[in-house]
Amino acid sequence: MQMPGWVLTGIGAVIGLVTGSYLTVLVARVPAGENVLRPPGRCDGCAARLPARDMIPVASWLVLRGHCRTCRAGIGGWHLVAELVTAAGFALMALRFGFSPVLPAFWFLTAAGVALAMIDLRHQRLPDLLTLPAYPASLLLLGVAALIRPATTPARARHATAGGGNRRTRAKESRPRITGGGNRRHECRS
Repeated sequence: MQMPGWVLTGIGAVIGLVTGSYLTVLVARVPAGENVLRPPGRCDGCAARLPARDMIPVASWLVLRGHCRTCRAGIGGWHLVAELVTAAGFALMALRFGFSPVLPAFWFLTAAGVALAMIDLRHQRLPDLLTLPAYPASLLLLGVAALIRPATTPARARHATAGGGNRRTRAKESRPRITGGGNRRHECRS
């Protein structure tokens, strides 16, 4: 029995909200060189430990109107944006790929992209602690997905291993260039 698309999309959105909530911790702590696991959720203003009810994605931010329960310090709107963008990204990936072995890989890429974009917007730099492990993790997840669901045709297998580069190279060699630089136009052969 297959899961309806809207159910998986909803599940993806919920997983995205929870992931987005954790990404806000990464965005706040990684550039500062702080531990991302300890201490648990805390206010950036007064350092008070947040109770579980104040860490519910989106809902807590809305109920508290973007302020700390203890000191009333403002909680940046970027927390809400990160959670919502991650949820939307996860939902879209679930809608696009369905219940597929590649879905976890694309959820990982979505989460990494959101975290890196938020850090870049806030600090104008990308920490190696997040960027460098993202490469092998992405390759590992996509490789596992390829092993679970192997290519069905030799062409797909070739493109999977070559990244589609072979096809692009052949296309460029078979079409002579008319103009160079900028917007390139190719002569059509019939």
